[in-house]
Amino acid sequence: MISHSIQRYMFCLASIQFLVLLSLSSAAAYPLHPTASHIASQTGRRTIDDPRIHLIEKVRRNSFRPYEEGVSPQVRYGDAHPWDQTQRRSLSTTTHQPIRIHFYTKALEGARGKSDEKDMRIDLLKSEVLPNIANLWSQALSVVPAKGIRVPRDACANLLDLDDDLFFEDVDLIIAVDSAVNENLGCVTGAGGGTVAIAFPCQADQYDRPTVGFINFCLDKPIQDAGEMVAIGSHEVGHVLGIAGDFVKFFRDFDTGKPRTERPFQLVETTCVDGSVREEAGTSPESLSLGITSSGARYYEVTTPRLATVVRNQFNCTRLKGARLENQPTSSSCFGGHLDERYYFTELMGPIFGRFANALSPVTLAFLEDSGWYLANYSSATPSVFGYGAGCEFVLNVCINEGEIP
Repeated sequence: MISHSIQRYMFCLASIQFLVLLSLSSAAAYPLHPTASHIASQTGRRTIDDPRIHLIEKVRRNSFRPYEEGVSPQVRYGDAHPWDQTQRRSLSTTTHQPIRIHFYTKALEGARGKSDEKDMRIDLLKSEVLPNIANLWSQALSVVPAKGIRVPRDACANLLDLDDDLFFEDVDLIIAVDSAVNENLGCVTGAGGGTVAIAFPCQADQYDRPTVGFINFCLDKPIQDAGEMVAIGSHEVGHVLGIAGDFVKFFRDFDTGKPRTERPFQLVETTCVDGSVREEAGTSPESLSLGITSSGARYYEVTTPRLATVVRNQFNCTRLKGARLENQPTSSSCFGGHLDERYYFTELMGPIFGRFANALSPVTLAFLEDSGWYLANYSSATPSVFGYGAGCEFVLNVCINEGEIP
């Protein structure tokens, strides 16, 4: 039998080995980012001074606006949405169907003709990458199916460049795809640095579920293959679906549709993970809570019911309250835009992308299911091996203390 202290040493050592492997394979692993908290960068994390962050914040504030009653476009759900019909639905979930994601690729077609290589990548995106991303999430999540979604011509801060409103029937999420070489979207010309993708939601329905989003792929960057593009794009779609601390305030009870955070939202003075103080719409402490590390660093964790249960099972630690979010100032998010890499290194929705870090895990699915918008298919999940069953010592204690492994 291995003692607890030796077990903890081995898991901490594994943490360091993962990070060493990551640093030795820059072509296969690099920091991710996009949404109202994510920009996939090859050279390092982005600070909140990055112009892309301000663009995303503009979209979040001006386009994704279920802050105000009646602002969000009404989406048709057959005769009625179950939450409208009874204000309470059973857990039979017979109304749910696999989510149908439609990628709107008009801008991609308009980007052709710049070079043969870019045209080949556009072909790859349309024929292989985007269908595989849609299939991945369709297997993982179900929704109450929509009958029709209207996309206003000024959606996503006019990034779609529409001549008129669009209307889509029998889809549940529309994501506009572009490949613009635009500094505001991170696609700076040249091989050095920059972003490989950026994404964010920019419209929600009357129940706050994201229904329209935007992804920009920087196709001039050295992406290795279709599999890598699928992994990056799947991460981005995760943000569009609602993975970020900023979206927890919109979560609803799965059974009744009742908001987990009381409406209307109340602006409260909030200290963010980077130490800045902002006025943010308050989120129920039963859904999002502030914590302080032993070194005095702030962090937030999502503490919704299913997610808390899955996290406890993941680490075999009943003392955990929920899933910790990253606490590095990489974006405009006050609370953190990814799962924290210290605990969720191999997760698809962590801030690092690489050979080890691409598991669409039960943790990610529980995060999204607790929004109330989705029913998760846990049989489609890939278990995250990092720290699995390691116990409370691994999770709650530091791995490195003053340069030493305890």
